Amino acid sequence: MALRVMPSLPHLTAQERENIRQACGFACVRCGVTIYRYLGLPADARDPGGATLLCPTCHGLVEEGRLTPGQVNSFHANPVVRQRHFARD
Repeated sequence: MALRVMPSLPHLTAQERENIRQACGFACVRCGVTIYRYLGLPADARDPGGATLLCPTCHGLVEEGRLTPGQVNSFHANPVVRQRHFARD
């Protein structure tokens, strides 16, 4: 049983949500899906108060322990949609 390492953030203001969307490229930072949730970064993040965007599938991988907090922080630092030649079919 995995611990919930990335809590949902329903209390964000509209401005905070806008800033997070802009920073994450308006999509899940791991796969680029545009259906996403606002989630707190894992505890070992460089910015403990930070937030990121993950789709339900990628968030499930984190909660199952199949993605580590370090991997999540890496995806957040370099979202897939901001990488060269990214295209969503």
